[in-house]
Amino acid sequence: MRVRPFAGLAATPWKNGGGTTREIASASDNCGLLWRLSLAEIARDGPFSAFPGLARIFTPVGQAPVLLDLPGASHLVGRLEPFAFDGDLAVGARLPAGPARALNVIHRATACAASVTILRGPLRQRIGASGDTTFAVHGISGVLTLDGTPLGRGDTALEAGGVLELPDGTEAALVCLETRPSG
Repeated sequence: MRVRPFAGLAATPWKNGGGTTREIASASDNCGLLWRLSLAEIARDGPFSAFPGLARIFTPVGQAPVLLDLPGASHLVGRLEPFAFDGDLAVGARLPAGPARALNVIHRATACAASVTILRGPLRQRIGASGDTTFAVHGISGVLTLDGTPLGRGDTALEAGGVLELPDGTEAALVCLETRPSG
């Protein structure tokens, strides 16, 4: 297990000036990006970057929802509601309640299945990698522990395994990344 504390994540400004991204981790193979896990701070309305050939799971983890404008439809994505969409799409974001923070999983769906599950305490469960599946645990609120290691708000455990404990009122995102066999 590797822990990436929020305090150690460098903020990279977006080209359009609308926010910042803090990359938590990524993996590549000989075809390019396999997956990337990051936190976005969205400061103002504006377009998202396109990720051709990739899929996205966008989950607001702050207090504010985000209104995503996709071709032909708008979706109000509430706090802790994972929303999946194609990275090829031209997507704009509006902030009806002010600046927002979101957990992003970007992945090449032909090579990697990804999911985000929101966990709320009190909870005690065993998690762990099996075969080609990798788990990450991202702390959203409160302090949780994974095999006795504390994770606070914004901290992420990669290659997570062991006993996950969330006290009452604590929230976390469990990210599952399953590499598919090439063929």
